[in-house]
Amino acid sequence: MLIIITFGETIIGIADYFKPSNSSINSIFVFFTVASLFFAYIAEFDHLIEEKKTGQTGNLLIYLHYFILFDLSLITVSLKFISEKEANSLFAISCLYGGMLLFYIGITIAITFNKPQ
Repeated sequence: MLIIITFGETIIGIADYFKPSNSSINSIFVFFTVASLFFAYIAEFDHLIEEKKTGQTGNLLIYLHYFILFDLSLITVSLKFISEKEANSLFAISCLYGGMLLFYIGITIAITFNKPQ
């Protein structure tokens, strides 16, 4: 539930990209990036996880959510920094790519709990 709330905060954080004065292809790219993160999360944790896997407690999945929560917060802040002129662009973009890398590492670790194909 906390991850879904964090995704909502990310949507609120990128709302400045969609003002009529500064709408551009970058706005669509930012929205597509956030939407793809959301769909990757939903696909893995809602559709692919085996809920009744024997011999597993699922504690790793709980701790992965902390990891993913941190990554989403890092992505949200970096997307906010990128649009500000005073912020260091290299730092903001590094945080964005680092957060996305860590997010997908967390999703990849969760694959061990997937349903058998």
